Amino acid sequence: MKHIEDTLQNGISVLSIPQESTDATTILVLVKAGSRLEDAKNNGISHFIEHLLFKGTKKYPNTTILSRTLDAVGADFNAYTSKDHTGYYIKLQSEKLELALSVLSDMVYHPLFDSEEIERERGVILEEINMYEDNPMMSATDVFEGLLYGEKTALGQDIIGTKDTIKNMSRDQILEYKNEWYRPDTIEIVLSGKLPKEEELTKLLNTHFVQKGLTEERKEDTSRMDMQQTEPRVAIKKKETEQVHLVLGLPAYHYTHEDRLPLAVANKILGGGMSSRLFINIRERQGLCYYIRSAFDPYTDAGGWYVRAGLDKNRIDEAITRILEEFKKLKDKGVTSEELQEAKDGVRGSMIVQLEDSLAVADFYGKRKLLTGEIISPEEALAKIDAVTHKDIERVVTDLLVPEKLNLAVVGSFDDKERFKKLLTF
Repeated sequence: MKHIEDTLQNGISVLSIPQESTDATTILVLVKAGSRLEDAKNNGISHFIEHLLFKGTKKYPNTTILSRTLDAVGADFNAYTSKDHTGYYIKLQSEKLELALSVLSDMVYHPLFDSEEIERERGVILEEINMYEDNPMMSATDVFEGLLYGEKTALGQDIIGTKDTIKNMSRDQILEYKNEWYRPDTIEIVLSGKLPKEEELTKLLNTHFVQKGLTEERKEDTSRMDMQQTEPRVAIKKKETEQVHLVLGLPAYHYTHEDRLPLAVANKILGGGMSSRLFINIRERQGLCYYIRSAFDPYTDAGGWYVRAGLDKNRIDEAITRILEEFKKLKDKGVTSEELQEAKDGVRGSMIVQLEDSLAVADFYGKRKLLTGEIISPEEALAKIDAVTHKDIERVVTDLLVPEKLNLAVVGSFDDKERFKKLLTF
């Protein structure tokens, strides 16, 4: 898959991936600003700004006008905030590309941040926090990351913020943060799908994204993770529930680590689907849970490998023990040749299917370029997956599956951490 790199007149990075097999175009604007840049006073501000950019701009003065403009051409549009970046995208018919550029550039350069809209959206976000708190499945991972990275660290704090920070966040704080971190050197524009010729596309982008409204002053991201752990840790969020939700995991690799893809294959074997070891042995054979799966979440300088499960609260001790037995089995006995090949085929197939969508293509290329300055093509990634060996899996699980580095987050009607901490060994 061919990609083209460019830089606009003001220094904004552009990455385009033409696809001839579609008549749709995706424009993804990535900003290297997420919750890891925040502190205890403004936690949640990246996510707040993401909401507010849809609430009115100079050309599109309120959310109704902005959304109707895009709905009228059948566009798919949304945004998201992560711990290390924020993304805004529009996917629409290719002949309407300039409309999408007009909307996105006005959102980035000229948001109104109307005081009444800020107050309305403050209420929306507080209700969003309530939704997370009422859903233990959704909040368990946040509790785990707070435990793994430390609640007061860059990666440990919640993306959405706290009720106190959202209630007290001022318009001046919002303007200051947006001006500090929405800059040409932190923005990347990614386009995929059916695209104009390179010269025409560059002209369009310079027309819409080279304008006044962004600061040129650079501020460095000084947030760095120092992962130190010498014994297992437990965090409990006490909540009266019929089902207990847990996340059990360990520190893992960062976004560009050479063993990131071997870990993806090992994760597929452990808990990456309905034929995985965890699903078959914990859910199907033991009936200990409704859902169980494992995942690997990498960041630029850290990562976590964990198991999520919703369990019978009366059998939680047994479930934890069984999960740890699967860790031990993976570490001590390795994987069979059949498992290895099936996992590689599964990871490979999932990637190929996912990359049929132009938005997924934009995200695949753009996120890595934004966060690491590097680009890896799907073909290169697929080749690395195909090259994973038994020795690679053995090296990864030996490195990561260390009992002293276990972290257990529990959401349910419990309060005795020591009870669970005694179980954390294999």
